[in-house]
Amino acid sequence: MCAGEAARLSAALVQQGPLGTGRKGLLTWLISAADNTKQVATTRAKAIKALGSVAETDPRLLASSAVQKGVNKALQVPPHALTLLL
Repeated sequence: MCAGEAARLSAALVQQGPLGTGRKGLLTWLISAADNTKQVATTRAKAIKALGSVAETDPRLLASSAVQKGVNKALQVPPHALTLLL
């Protein structure tokens, strides 16, 4: 078995296993955890870091509108935080 075949076999096994079947739920949870209106800064930071790790593994996720909206929302500064800076 060559390296390319092994990589395709590995990807197929992951997609059919628990990580593949639970992928949408995990991404939804990470996006929700990164929401600046629902989570504290430390939770958001960890969620964004996890999303970055997932995107590093599968860059196609960056094309997802849900992921893009989630990251944009996570990086927005809440209005009440701006008053603390002034």
